[in-house]
Amino acid sequence: MPSAISTAAAVVAKGGAAIPSLARPAVTTKPATNTSAPSTPSTSTPSTSATAALPAGQIRRFLEIPSELIGLVIGHQGRKIKELATESGSKIQFRTSKTSEKEGKPGVLEIHGVADSVDKAVMMVSELLHSVGKEFREVNAQQAKAIQR
Repeated sequence: MPSAISTAAAVVAKGGAAIPSLARPAVTTKPATNTSAPSTPSTSTPSTSATAALPAGQIRRFLEIPSELIGLVIGHQGRKIKELATESGSKIQFRTSKTSEKEGKPGVLEIHGVADSVDKAVMMVSELLHSVGKEFREVNAQQAKAIQR
């Protein structure tokens, strides 16, 4: 089978115009292999979602937050949730639909990152909620999806 370059050269030799995409050499790629070391289990009990892969060494946890406390966790213009994420070093976001929010259903707070940062974020959220005499419930990925509906 002729290569893309020899095909383009033959077209040019016959007086035709070479198509730019044919003038580029064909590139073959090898399938990626995971050469990173396997992650060590966390001392916490993370809830991971099988549907969304995380980078090696990262975990995901879901916290069910009572609807009346979602604003407390987010803070004015999102300041509190940004502060929690920055200080803990993890990614934090609510997974809640507008309809469930209007219906007074609890929100699902998703926290992911390396185990230490996720544990720190969970502790910070716990302290925040305890400061107003409330608690959260940790849920797994399937429970989190059911809450969001």
